[in-house]
Amino acid sequence: MKHSHPLFRGKALTPLKQHAHIFRFLIAGALNTLIHFLIFGALIAQDITVVAANICAFLTANICSFFISSFFVFKVRVTGLIYYLKFLLGSLVGVFISWSVAKLCTNLSLHPYYTVIGTALLIPPVSYTLQKVVFNFSPSNKPIPTAKPNSRHQ
Repeated sequence: MKHSHPLFRGKALTPLKQHAHIFRFLIAGALNTLIHFLIFGALIAQDITVVAANICAFLTANICSFFISSFFVFKVRVTGLIYYLKFLLGSLVGVFISWSVAKLCTNLSLHPYYTVIGTALLIPPVSYTLQKVVFNFSPSNKPIPTAKPNSRHQ
């Protein structure tokens, strides 16, 4: 089956390859969460305030996430600060969703675990959709070149 969506670049993809793409997105998200936690923990251990440590950890993990998503998930090269700023804006949408879910659960006197569950259900599909916009609908996206077996470079 042919796809006209820029994400698939018109190639026929099997369902397994489509799932592999989503699986790479989930791996990238887990890796970026780990980066955030490690940096946050290291800064807290140095007596940095919780707010400052979280901001530094978020920004560092977000920059890593930008490159991991570009090269590993969407397999494109993007140039220019504007692409990162769009990516950051999408990430801030995720922060807003997280805050909104927490506020709603608090106002409804729900157990705090509902905040985690709600956030975990909402943020990945929203983030994935926003990242597709940043990485696949930008006019200067350049696919990462792949080597072809038995080809000669002149």
